Amino acid sequence: MIGNESVGGETDKKPNEEAIRRLEAEVRIHSILNGMSSPRVCITNSSPPVADVPFQNDQSIVSHLTDTEEKSGYAPSSVGRVASSIVSTVSKAFTSLPPKVDDSSTSSLKENDDKADVLSEEEDVTLEEKKSFRIDFLKDGLSEMTWGRRIALANANKKWYNPSGVRAKAERENEEGEGDETPPRFETRPPKITRKDKPSLERAWAYFEHFTLYRFIVSDDGTYDKHDLKRAEPGECDRPTKLYHPIFAPLSQMGDFGLGIGLYFSTLRYITVLTLLAGLINIPNMVYFSGSEYLGKNSNDTLLGSAICTNNQWVPCPNCTKSDFLEERFAVSKGPDGDNLTFALKNMCDGATTMTGMVNYGTLWFILLGILVLHRYLSEKEIQFDEDEQTAQDYSIRITNPPVDARDPEEWRKYFKDVFGAHATVVTVALDNDPLVRALTERRECMRKIEINLEPGTPLDTLTLSKMAAEVEMSRKIFGKILAMISSGIPELFGRVAELDAKIRGWAQLDYECSNVFVTFETEKEQRAVLSALSVGSYHVKRQNVEKVKDTNHLFRNRLMLKAKEPQEPSTIRWADLNLTKVDIIKPMATTMICSAIIIFLIALLIRTIHDWEQGYAALAIAGANGIFPQVAKILTSFERHSSMSGIEISLYFKIAVFRWTTSAIVMQIITPFARTVSETGLIWSIYLIFFTEIVTTNAIQLADFAGNLQRHFMAPRAVTQDAMNRNMLGSEISLAERYTNVTKILFLALFYCSVYPFALFMCSFALLINYFTDRF
Repeated sequence: MIGNESVGGETDKKPNEEAIRRLEAEVRIHSILNGMSSPRVCITNSSPPVADVPFQNDQSIVSHLTDTEEKSGYAPSSVGRVASSIVSTVSKAFTSLPPKVDDSSTSSLKENDDKADVLSEEEDVTLEEKKSFRIDFLKDGLSEMTWGRRIALANANKKWYNPSGVRAKAERENEEGEGDETPPRFETRPPKITRKDKPSLERAWAYFEHFTLYRFIVSDDGTYDKHDLKRAEPGECDRPTKLYHPIFAPLSQMGDFGLGIGLYFSTLRYITVLTLLAGLINIPNMVYFSGSEYLGKNSNDTLLGSAICTNNQWVPCPNCTKSDFLEERFAVSKGPDGDNLTFALKNMCDGATTMTGMVNYGTLWFILLGILVLHRYLSEKEIQFDEDEQTAQDYSIRITNPPVDARDPEEWRKYFKDVFGAHATVVTVALDNDPLVRALTERRECMRKIEINLEPGTPLDTLTLSKMAAEVEMSRKIFGKILAMISSGIPELFGRVAELDAKIRGWAQLDYECSNVFVTFETEKEQRAVLSALSVGSYHVKRQNVEKVKDTNHLFRNRLMLKAKEPQEPSTIRWADLNLTKVDIIKPMATTMICSAIIIFLIALLIRTIHDWEQGYAALAIAGANGIFPQVAKILTSFERHSSMSGIEISLYFKIAVFRWTTSAIVMQIITPFARTVSETGLIWSIYLIFFTEIVTTNAIQLADFAGNLQRHFMAPRAVTQDAMNRNMLGSEISLAERYTNVTKILFLALFYCSVYPFALFMCSFALLINYFTDRF
């Protein structure tokens, strides 16, 4: 104390600075852990928010980003006419889209502004009045419900089906002064206690149909134009909506579910027609293989129109040995002089004629030409779907090489305004803090799992959770300890949260560099103008060849060339892995690819063993392996790191495609002896069995949706909280990689064997036609 006083003001200042620094760090850590500030981004919003936006101010927007690190949009507020995406805590995207703007004229934009002003004057109602107009999801008509919801509601009061709901209903009846329960709130910040609302199966199924399933907007009298459906936002309660019909929804509306979904169904329909036409081209070969010119006096009763040969004849083969032939195609008999005579069974069918060769050759060129046309067709459909559905991507750019200290969003907004005259409505500055974001994401998931396992109203403070964790751990027997190694309980989850808290406290005190900048403009015209002006070339940008810039005024801070491109959709960006290097991506991917190759080899050996035992079971084994491996591939891919969902889908597609092509077509070719290629129980029969199982078994399993129905009808009614019940209503994840590999597998199988089994092209077309409808479910 005396020493500090003798040094003077300078030494008195240092402890104060240190105290201030520590206080600021504690405030920052507290804000991040409680979801009151974003660890990932800085956001500027130059326009006032509108009334219908789920998050009304910058503070709540930043808090929302903290809750959705992996899926949050780069334009997290929906303001005015700006296209921006918000992924809410109910696991669905709330997207506010701008009107379509004609680049050549702004008259439509002004007209929309005028209409908005008129509406704002005419619809001057209070928030309470708006709430009174909202639709009650629990009062949906029976005819508008799915069959699953009807079954659930019919059994909701039965304890064997809905034990949680029956127990919650009894508790509500015993509580005095208990009115109607308030709807569950979807909070952005971590709750201090578990949600107090009692679980309701009726609400859970309403959540499934109005948040999980896609719906479209209809007029007040229930009418709609089936060729111009407008997809409703998840949880739309201000306007009446209907579920999309899984069978009769037109292809033109498939883009409502996403550009990738629309292109997938367009591809599926195109290839269905393409293989049907290819099958028609192969009718001459089918007629030839069924006629007497190929079969002689015999007939093919196994697979009509295939190259199965029943015209066989035993011929002498003096130089043949038993090792050269299969047992059923080699024979030895005694000659007149007692010598052994060897015979071999010869196929007398002539499948290598000029006509069959020309038909196969024509089919090959037809398929190649069809693929080229498919590329152009998909390009046109992509433009069509993209114009029908305006998203944040159409209004945004991504700067991939910003200065490391350019963390001020206002600087970026001013740059685009002064240099290009473009109005940057939302600027998102991404920081190089991936470990912090991953830690926060994992911590949130751990806390959510803890909350699901607790009774409603349980405090979530550290002392309460630590006590409960200790009690659970002390009460465990041998079986409980073994189960904890497989599935984490409250002690393991709380221990992980404590470990993550320590890491977050350290990472939150660091200063991070700017790594990417996402800018959303007011109009699509401004976005295209900026992209065009900053388009110089990666080579010149990397070397900062400023003399290649079209206008030196385009240089950021008057000296830096920026690399700008159109970003991916906000929901596809993996914010926790935004700043990966090539080594970070390739190293784990190589490991998972090797694991996939080993699995393919082991499955091939298993198929061969089953095929040698019973040929029919081999086809079932192949269908089963093709159905199970995608789940294995997803587990392997989860160990990889990609900056976007597109990278994950590409990696997943490659693994599944190689596996399915190998097991379905190549393995059967390898394990089947050549002499049995055209025999009645040989290769062609195996190909038919594979097609049959793909058409019947695979689609039946997909339609049955065992996992989804188990969650909705067994797990959900036994959940202890509404949140846990809703989580069982999220539906199955749609993986385009898996769907595309299924299409390419069937097509590859048909083309691989169409020369000996032309009818496979018709079976391929029929299988894809079935998939066109079953994949909608």
